Amino acid sequence: MNSLFTLTPFQVSFLLIVSAYSVIFRGLFSDKRLLTSWLAGAAGFLLGQFVAERFSVDGPIMLGNVHLIETSVAAWGAMLLAQRLRL
Repeated sequence: MNSLFTLTPFQVSFLLIVSAYSVIFRGLFSDKRLLTSWLAGAAGFLLGQFVAERFSVDGPIMLGNVHLIETSVAAWGAMLLAQRLRL
C-alpha cells in the first residue's frame, strides 16, 4: 500500500487520463489493440506536456501541472496515428 502514496499528482493524473482516453478511443473506433492505443496515448500525452512546458504555453485549462488541452490533443492525435499506421 505504501507505493500508492509515493505517486505524484502528475503521475496519477497521467495514468487516469491516458487510461480513460484509451478506453474511450477503443469504444469509439472499435480498436482491438488496447495496449497499443494506451502506449500511443501515453507517448502523445507526454509529448504534449513536454511541448507545452518547453514553450511556456499557458493553456486555458490546467489540472495542477497538467496542460489538459495540449496533452489531450497530442494523445488523441497519437492514438489516431497509431490506428492509421496499424501499429
